[in-house]
Amino acid sequence: MTEKSKCYGLQVRLVEPQNSIVIFNGNSFELNDLDVRITEKQGCRSYHINTIGRFSEWTESRYPQNAGAKRQEFQSFGYYEGKLQKIDTSLFHEETGIYDGDPHDALVWQDTDPDEKWQKQLSFLLKDNTVEVTIRFIARGPKMAFCGHSFTGLWDSSYYYFRELAKMGGWNARLAYSYWGGTGISHYAGLVEDCEERAAQCEKLINGNEYYDFFIVAGNSDEAVETCSSRIGATDYKQRPLMLEGAKLLHGKIKGKAGQMLLWAPHAYQYGFFRRMWPKPWRQGNVGDIYRKDVQEYTLTMTSEMMAEANAKWYRQMADELGADTDMLPVCLAYAELRKRYGLSINPYISPEKGGDYGHQNNIGNYIAACLLYAYVFGESPEGLGIPVSHTSGMPGGAITDEQARAIQQTVGTFLLTRP
Repeated sequence: MTEKSKCYGLQVRLVEPQNSIVIFNGNSFELNDLDVRITEKQGCRSYHINTIGRFSEWTESRYPQNAGAKRQEFQSFGYYEGKLQKIDTSLFHEETGIYDGDPHDALVWQDTDPDEKWQKQLSFLLKDNTVEVTIRFIARGPKMAFCGHSFTGLWDSSYYYFRELAKMGGWNARLAYSYWGGTGISHYAGLVEDCEERAAQCEKLINGNEYYDFFIVAGNSDEAVETCSSRIGATDYKQRPLMLEGAKLLHGKIKGKAGQMLLWAPHAYQYGFFRRMWPKPWRQGNVGDIYRKDVQEYTLTMTSEMMAEANAKWYRQMADELGADTDMLPVCLAYAELRKRYGLSINPYISPEKGGDYGHQNNIGNYIAACLLYAYVFGESPEGLGIPVSHTSGMPGGAITDEQARAIQQTVGTFLLTRP
């Protein structure tokens, strides 16, 4: 455990001659409801802090003006294709790893932990141990909103895995999500015809809580790479203009309701890209290779590596255009880095024999994305964390081995935290 983890990202210092305490929140998310007690020879004094913002400080000399906003209680919920997602835990068979409920997508098991479990007390000694600062708070962790689809939430879901990894790291992260298959940024923004229900579901997510530390929205798997001409090397991108407009609309809607917007750059298909979401290449090939199936011919226009790079470059460009409060989560590059190191010995894809299409991920893929998000949010490697309990290990989602988990943790942590 790092020093940052031990102190939950909090740093305390004494400012003289005012003899005033300063508390710095070094986390990428705000902390709420902290009770502070300062003890020294002259006596004790106590304060209640509503909120310390991300990478911000509270100064005793400015209290109560800087007590921060009093946040409403966070509501954890999930929407699945127009309906509130209800997980019937009695339908899970632990001995077989099979969940009999329908659907199997976006499985985010209910969090039943009481606040008492996450009650923390930290003590800091200052000025040659003559001043003690005690901070009591509940380590509720970041407030997360996920706006995604099957590339982010299939099977156990990356949302659930992230929450469980956060718990292993000492934080009870809270989350709400909107899941709708085949729905990208432009759909969620209400710019695609006949997708009004999807946009309305996104609105419910935005307005379902007062504030999110992170609002994460994922583009469709082909949204950044489909071109009008479908030619090799083409740059007449079909969906990008509407995609950028949608990102700007969503960015405007969450202004003041989220600390940071994250654009989830989805992973590439296993064997590259033809011209649109379906069909997906079913074998390794080179750009220009011809694939034949059911009297149809398809040309490979991008390898998997090229698709990942194209996604990363465009999502980076969108994030830069939206401003400093927006960033890109390079899930596509994390997949590519693991493939470079391990080939398909750590295979995050589901084959057609198991109901897949060489594009959709299994639980290994969900774990990759969750580890990446953990490293991004907490600023430290997920190395040493465990594997969350799976509710689809006996299904095509599959199980994750300890060896695979260690390789993913190490690769993802190194990859993200050493990127320029």
